[in-house]
Amino acid sequence: MSTSTRTFDRTRFPWALCLAAAAGLILEVGLFSKAYLLADRNNMAIVYKKHQVEHERLDADVVIFGESGTLSLNPAVMEREIGGAYSIRNSGVRDMGYTRVLPLMLRQYLRHQPKPRLILFNIRPDHFYLEKETLDERTLQMVRRYVDLEDLWEVSDRKIPMLKSYAQNLLPSLNYRVFIVASLPEPFRDWRNTRVDLLEPLPFRERLRRARGVLKTIEETKGHYDVQDDSEIYTPERMNAERGIGEVRRDRVYPSSREVERVIAMAQERGIPVIYYLIPVNPYRANWARETRYFENVEARLDEFEKKYPCFTYFRVADFGYDADLFADRAHLNARGSEKFSRDFIRAVDPVIRRKLKGEVVQGLPPRKSWE
Repeated sequence: MSTSTRTFDRTRFPWALCLAAAAGLILEVGLFSKAYLLADRNNMAIVYKKHQVEHERLDADVVIFGESGTLSLNPAVMEREIGGAYSIRNSGVRDMGYTRVLPLMLRQYLRHQPKPRLILFNIRPDHFYLEKETLDERTLQMVRRYVDLEDLWEVSDRKIPMLKSYAQNLLPSLNYRVFIVASLPEPFRDWRNTRVDLLEPLPFRERLRRARGVLKTIEETKGHYDVQDDSEIYTPERMNAERGIGEVRRDRVYPSSREVERVIAMAQERGIPVIYYLIPVNPYRANWARETRYFENVEARLDEFEKKYPCFTYFRVADFGYDADLFADRAHLNARGSEKFSRDFIRAVDPVIRRKLKGEVVQGLPPRKSWE
């Protein structure tokens, strides 16, 4: 009897293994692939925007492109201001300040989507002049959720950690494990890996409710969402506590500005006009920038791009400071600030957009007094 029992077990084992594998596949594809909905709003938006680019048709005449500062622009508000004269989409993604990724993001968009008629392009000025960029662990976790491995391989100077990160997160259950565990009941939350993503512990239903709200906003506004909580205001105390950027030398070309040029060159090759703009800054940083002449150094490089690339236009604003109560932190507008900037921006830039959509070369614009 014992022999027949062992035979029975051996004959059933392959079937049990197949059933377990099938069940695991169903869980990975049907359940854990949606676990990004349990993430914080920025990780969730990164994954969702990548899905949109790769699997939906996002026809737009004008595409807003860049890192988190671009999310200050709400296409729905902008289209209302211009009466729907042309369509706008915000393809900006937060935490992509690693500027080597910017050309890869544009390449990925153009690989899957129709060529836009114009690109509105922005990165934070303090990312324009980085001495050296390193793809640290936190940035890598963000970037790999948006950029494909073969593309990131081209620009990464830390290929072994990059491969390790991709390998460790091949399955959705592993990729989103931090968010899954953070949604578990209290006794299980200590399993969280807090080295990478620091998440506030929220009940499962609360996370899903917030996720639906963020995704609905992205859909309704064509790519915009508030990167910070609506209640956050950048107070003078916080402003004074943060240090400024180091001195920038005008006699050298910084590595990060080369990546900005790569984006412009890519657009030039494909016949896409580009308008570059600087987002509003809070009063503290506006005063600091004037004292150090920092933005003059940025503008000198942008002037070089205008001379080199006919597709490129730098939209100058002499004073682009906004009141402190419109900011959530030193670099991002809060909800009220975003609403205001979206209106101010399109009113100011619309005439230039229309000229460039007609095929005009628009360069050497005199500086506008302010965004307002």
